[in-house]
Amino acid sequence: MSDQRDYLMVRYGPEQLSDLSEINRMFATLKEIAEKVRAAIFEQPYDRSDRRFRVYW
Repeated sequence: MSDQRDYLMVRYGPEQLSDLSEINRMFATLKEIAEKVRAAIFEQPYDRSDRRFRVYW
């Protein structure tokens, strides 16, 4: 993926997706990263008395 900088094409040039060599694998990797980031964010403990804490929903 990094050899051809496919991730840059996905991010900044989606019209060139037909040129990608491993598109299914790359999207699976991006999905896996997104799931891990989401899990890491939601497992963080928080303290409601902390002045940085805000309720968004």
